[in-house]
Amino acid sequence: MGFLYQQFPTEGYPITVFLLAVVFGIALVIVRPFWAFLFSVIGLAGKNYHAAVLTRMPITGEYLNLNDLFLWIAVLALFVKAYRANGKIQIPNILMVFIVVLLIGSMQSLIKYGPDAFVLRSIWSVAIFPIMFLISANFIKTEDEARLFFWAFFLGALIASLQHMVFLGSAYISGVNVGAQLRTISYITSGGIYLLAIALFTRLREKNIAYALLFYSGITLLTISFLMNQTRQLYVVFLASIMVLLLILRNKVDVKNAVLRFGIVLFGVVLIFGALFSDWDVNDILGTRLEFARDKDTFEESYYTRMLGMQTEVNLWLNSTMIFGVGAAYPPEYEDVSRERNTDQVYQIGALNHVAITSYLAHFGAVGALVFLIIIPLMTIKRARDNIEPNITSYVSKICLLAMAVALMDMLNLFGSMLNTAPTCHMAAAIYGAFWGLHIHKASIRPWRFRKEAKS
Repeated sequence: MGFLYQQFPTEGYPITVFLLAVVFGIALVIVRPFWAFLFSVIGLAGKNYHAAVLTRMPITGEYLNLNDLFLWIAVLALFVKAYRANGKIQIPNILMVFIVVLLIGSMQSLIKYGPDAFVLRSIWSVAIFPIMFLISANFIKTEDEARLFFWAFFLGALIASLQHMVFLGSAYISGVNVGAQLRTISYITSGGIYLLAIALFTRLREKNIAYALLFYSGITLLTISFLMNQTRQLYVVFLASIMVLLLILRNKVDVKNAVLRFGIVLFGVVLIFGALFSDWDVNDILGTRLEFARDKDTFEESYYTRMLGMQTEVNLWLNSTMIFGVGAAYPPEYEDVSRERNTDQVYQIGALNHVAITSYLAHFGAVGALVFLIIIPLMTIKRARDNIEPNITSYVSKICLLAMAVALMDMLNLFGSMLNTAPTCHMAAAIYGAFWGLHIHKASIRPWRFRKEAKS
């Protein structure tokens, strides 16, 4: 488990973790497909992303890592569930739009370059979102299923934050106190940021002190992990999303309770951080990362390769059909630079797939950018907003709120690198799918009505 102490993991989880995931996952697929799905949610939210990429069986090589394994467990669970339900799999209409755009992009790349390895890798990356969306939409249909999904997601994100705490603790013990050496992005993919975004607005259904302690302790650790990820674009997108949610939910949220929850979390963050990392100057660590906002030269230096990448992607888009872009895969010379991270060439073409709007335009054209940045997020926000109960106590309402948080961050992330066509999008897709699953199954997405209907 050496990756726990590494800023940039060079080794994966022990192969025992992979084998145990196979055994437990397959057993659950056969016995309880829904629990197999929850197992995959915990795994996908709870892993160190880069260590999971490096966790592979020799026999499968690069074609099956730990991230892929958890996704395939969920796929098998869906097939077993569908078989037992006479082959019934429902596809939300909104997902069909996404799939059509991705199919056009994938076919373009296959026609241009054939089934080359870099093409297949690109197609697999863009396929992850619709696959996880579809699986989640078919498993989450009721209040109880929404509750189990929520806590599985929360548990996974908490596991990721605990691993992050181990990294920070080892750095602290080693005397590291420079912000740049404390930053790791391996836990960003847990989806914990979405839980943080809704923490101020939601109340627990359970009237149980143990649940409250678990929830707020977990949110406190997720907050520390979020801050110490030191990802500037996430800071901006997160704060903007909170402000928009406050505006949208102003008639459904008790502001006093929201302030109280903020105070509880802030107290927990100060207490835990002060107890564990008392010698660190947090203002200096985070201030260094935020220096770009105060100085033009620092900003240009920080975002130089990203701006170069934007220019390259805009040129790719302008030289394509513009309506559908160049396809799922960039030209091979660009893919090689991105994959091999050749520093000299990166400073010529820039960091690709680091700016959402230009990446979507280059890959999937104006249609793709419209679907990914506007249509899916706006439709999700509209449907979810209308179906959130006051005080947000039920778990269906919590899933609605999570979906709104994901959708808002997608829309506000125009110049960020949170992409739903990247291989890191599992949890965003799962949340979208859970919401639309509740919607298409009419669960009823208004749970207080649903419970009355169930009794009758």
